[in-house]
Amino acid sequence: MTNKIKVLEIGAEGGSITMYQVFDAKNKDWYIFSVNDMGLDDEVPGVIKDSNYSMSYVEAFFRMLKAYPHLLELYPLYVHTDFAYSTMVIIKELTINKDYINYTEWAKVLEVTEVDLK
Repeated sequence: MTNKIKVLEIGAEGGSITMYQVFDAKNKDWYIFSVNDMGLDDEVPGVIKDSNYSMSYVEAFFRMLKAYPHLLELYPLYVHTDFAYSTMVIIKELTINKDYINYTEWAKVLEVTEVDLK
């Protein structure tokens, strides 16, 4: 797999979860997410682990949600513009006016208004 492009990054205390779009030798796109846990000083070492490959962005997003059910409660850092609309639709469908999501920060990274996101 080559040509790794960051499409989504979500921050958490002590680490982050980042999704990438990658391309195979036939230029077919795949999606993978990587968890970077910084660890706790010298006592607990950090961990970087990658998911299995997904065939679509939506599939990878739902795999992330299954592995990390509180994903949308974390701090969004980046969404690639090509994936902003898909991300917005997923969030709207999953969170319809839920209190646990930080609509302000998601709206900023998606470059939409909070009203559009809700």
